[in-house]
Amino acid sequence: KNLEFFLGDLLQALPVKIILIGNRALKVKMSSRVIEVGPLNHESSAILFSRLVHSERFPGPDLAKTLAPRRSSKEGRYPSKRNTVIFEKIGRGLPSEIEQAAAQMSETELLDLVRISKRPCPQVETRVALEDQIKRKLAEEAAALRK
Repeated sequence: KNLEFFLGDLLQALPVKIILIGNRALKVKMSSRVIEVGPLNHESSAILFSRLVHSERFPGPDLAKTLAPRRSSKEGRYPSKRNTVIFEKIGRGLPSEIEQAAAQMSETELLDLVRISKRPCPQVETRVALEDQIKRKLAEEAAALRK
């Protein structure tokens, strides 16, 4: 109860916009609206997650870029399996689940998530194109080993 009164007084005194995440509306004396929104997209989810997760190793802005890299034009309309796994692990776009995932994620789990995000994600349309990409990658790695 005291929190509701405190927030009401604070929000009336400050010219700010705040998004509260929760299961129920607060009963505060101020002009307010409850707006139901759909799930966030991958990039917005990664930004929110990176701001909420507690990690010494991964600073927020860098983590958000790692977990939701900009999509290339070759990626098409559908997310890669890698991005789908990340999206699921950081809360599926639902702010309350993103908050929960950030609060419960250990440093080891976060490191695993970063490793998943850094896996190569081939962008090919056909099996032949995939085989060509694999051959090029293997040739690059062989050349690097010879040096």
